[in-house]
Amino acid sequence: MKRELRDSYSTIAQIGGLGLCNFCKYASFSGNCCDSELECEHPLPIINGEKDEDHPYNVWSGSDCWGFRPSLDLHTCAIQASICHDGNTPFLGRNNEWLAVVPNKSEEKDG
Repeated sequence: MKRELRDSYSTIAQIGGLGLCNFCKYASFSGNCCDSELECEHPLPIINGEKDEDHPYNVWSGSDCWGFRPSLDLHTCAIQASICHDGNTPFLGRNNEWLAVVPNKSEEKDG
């Protein structure tokens, strides 16, 4: 994907406090929604970190990754990022609508 289009995804992701990995088709998450771990499953070892050469660093924190391939369209990413920006968790509902899962008060106190 060209850098200009990746920049659009990256800007939207940063609005929600996210990184490109959140919208990448090669990202694999394990665990629950509040405590998950990311694994990059990009087919190129130079991207997924198998080789310690030129793979992207801190993509999760907003850095660029030239191996990024979107799993969602830009509009859907913007919806998810806006939900995250408000401190909520995006959830795809039964009617294929994105819903905001609002943390309860005890979760907010615990961080």
